[in-house]
Amino acid sequence: MKKLQLTTLLLAGCVFVGAPEVVAQSRLLDALPAETLGVLAVDDVDHLKEVWSESRMGQLWADAAFGDVRAEAGLLMDEADGMAVQLTGSSPFELLNLLHGPMCFAVLALEVRDFEVDAAIVWMLDAGEEIDTFSEEVDRLVDWLVDAKGMIFKTETYGDTYAAVMVDPEAPTAEVRYGFVDSVLVISIQSASLDRDVFGEIVDGLNGEASSSFTEESPYRHSLAAVPGVEVRCWVDASELARLSLETMPLGTQRDAYETGYEWVNLSSFASTIEITPERSLTKMSLGFSDLGWMQEALLAGVDGQDPSLMQWIPESASIAQALDFDLSALFDAFLGVMMARDPEATRDMIAGMSEMEADIGVHPRDDLLDNLNGQLALFVADVPANEGLPFGDPSAPAANYALMLGLSDGEAMSATLDGVVRSQGMHVARRLEEFEGYSMYSMPILPGMMLCYAVLDDLLVLSLSPSMVKDVLRRKANPALPSLMTVKDVIERNELLPPERTALVVQSVAEQMTGALRSMAAFVPVFDEMGVWVDEQGLPEGDFFDFKGLVESLGAVDPAVIEKYYRGAFSLQSISLSEEGLLFVSTGP
Repeated sequence: MKKLQLTTLLLAGCVFVGAPEVVAQSRLLDALPAETLGVLAVDDVDHLKEVWSESRMGQLWADAAFGDVRAEAGLLMDEADGMAVQLTGSSPFELLNLLHGPMCFAVLALEVRDFEVDAAIVWMLDAGEEIDTFSEEVDRLVDWLVDAKGMIFKTETYGDTYAAVMVDPEAPTAEVRYGFVDSVLVISIQSASLDRDVFGEIVDGLNGEASSSFTEESPYRHSLAAVPGVEVRCWVDASELARLSLETMPLGTQRDAYETGYEWVNLSSFASTIEITPERSLTKMSLGFSDLGWMQEALLAGVDGQDPSLMQWIPESASIAQALDFDLSALFDAFLGVMMARDPEATRDMIAGMSEMEADIGVHPRDDLLDNLNGQLALFVADVPANEGLPFGDPSAPAANYALMLGLSDGEAMSATLDGVVRSQGMHVARRLEEFEGYSMYSMPILPGMMLCYAVLDDLLVLSLSPSMVKDVLRRKANPALPSLMTVKDVIERNELLPPERTALVVQSVAEQMTGALRSMAAFVPVFDEMGVWVDEQGLPEGDFFDFKGLVESLGAVDPAVIEKYYRGAFSLQSISLSEEGLLFVSTGP
């Protein structure tokens, strides 16, 4: 009876205002009041499904080689869905399959009363032509909540819109309202003591009768999240959330300490967007500064050029590379100044420790090391000959090693500094010199079976436990026309999507990343078996629900050649840019 009653009311509300029609994401966002604190919105769920099926990942997932993985994942989903149906009478996955158009989730109100937060959240989605089926699924959930959980159920009207209202008698402080405006399902959950009717505000907004609009009057309008043409967007009023978190701390606790700590945060908002096509994804995230605290000022002191250019010397065979452009001596001085103001005694102890180090080995960390660096730093990983691989690496994976590059402002001074360290430790006796491509490369044992190789150039210091990796860099320094990681076609194309100025840059082979994860899965199974992860205290299987062992085993059994088939030559890139306005992170990949 309740289901028939609710379905009739909700559909009748749709009849009053006309037949269901697909709405745009912008309408959902426009319906939110200006003081909305956070929102996550999807432009078109159907489009995301299409992109998934056409993307490399979608094709890889559909490949026959992933049949066992799909079967195991399907079992887990069936078990989860079955338990949800048993508990609630409604299938969450069936509800998800009914999503087709835009949707958004928003936090609309937060008020602090007696150090507790009154809140309201709203979920809006476009049911489109599936409105009848969607209503029936929602009714099943409502039936369970009323019959099994004893929720109090009633209805209210907002003009031509009917709303169902549910309250848990054991927890009457929260109220749930939901109803349809056209084909848009609106669900609101709010504290009963909140001095506003959030559901009514959203109904007014969807009907074009709102007194204010989130997209027109809030800081959102000027944020990264407001750019047009993106599939997914997120925005959060970070400064307000930080303030509210402090207000919930009772007086007499550590609130004073937290307030002092928050002086370096000074955030305004967080915003993010995702653009997706079958060929690529582009994610942008910004963290704005409302003011510069001591942490931001210290970091900005190290911003120098924002052009991590050492990537040009990294061989195209590298599986992952990370580069940074940061004035480390300026950053060190900035933090030293902060420390001196906050803890003079500890700062003086650290300065004394650097002087002692200079007396012991003849090197002052600040004056002899940091001052000789120009702020450029890069680290990369690549396959190497078997005898040069790390001894603690995965034995099933190709031999690999690391190399570190540091840009130098005074190569001659750095060479003298390193030579002094080597001699002070008596390591010069075992050090060997090799001339390569017109450069001097040194190697010396540091541990049994491990050799440290390095070369000091006028503008670059290269170090690695693999002589081949040092030679790869020297080869490109001698002949800049040789191909490098930054001349790979996929890297060039994706690099153009990133901001030209960036403090940090990461480039990684997607195939290497994924095959490494699969190898880890295979290696974890025997370890987890030995630890008894898959069994309960009686040594029996953990149960029918969420038995992950089969899924982990199936992932570990996937042939890496299948990954290579879809991701050969594909790279993902990430950049970080820092300015007085805030922090910008951009990521792109297939």
